[in-house]
Amino acid sequence: MKLNGIRELLEAWDRGEGLGDLLGVSEQATPDEPPAAPTPPSAPGDLIDFDSFAPAPPLDPNRRELTDRLIDTGLSPTAAMEFVDRLSSDCDSLAARYADSLFDHLARKDQIRAEQDHTVRAADSAIARLISERAMSAMLDRAPRPADSPAPR
Repeated sequence: MKLNGIRELLEAWDRGEGLGDLLGVSEQATPDEPPAAPTPPSAPGDLIDFDSFAPAPPLDPNRRELTDRLIDTGLSPTAAMEFVDRLSSDCDSLAARYADSLFDHLARKDQIRAEQDHTVRAADSAIARLISERAMSAMLDRAPRPADSPAPR
């Protein structure tokens, strides 16, 4: 059946003709049997979802340097990476704590002024965190390096 316009389509629809007949498409037969149940994987490799393995983000140059130094002192690569991860986490916690304290100090000082908008508060928080992180970085840079420490006995 060939239709030349929307009006003819609506009239055919009103007459009770099926959509497949109207559009010239044969209706798909529905199977009488239910779909087959999924089969278990045949090989152990089929159980692995390879899409979930994403490449690791590149290591920060400072973290990489510290990890390399720890490996050079005799620590295993796994232990060195775990140590650097813990140290980084601890430094982030300390920086956040002192950033919060510094932000509270800045906020109390600014209570005298008019109410600030959200962007200024976010900027103050970012500045406070940056100050704390730079102070931590300076302290870590002053820490003795493995070459400066005495040899183990």
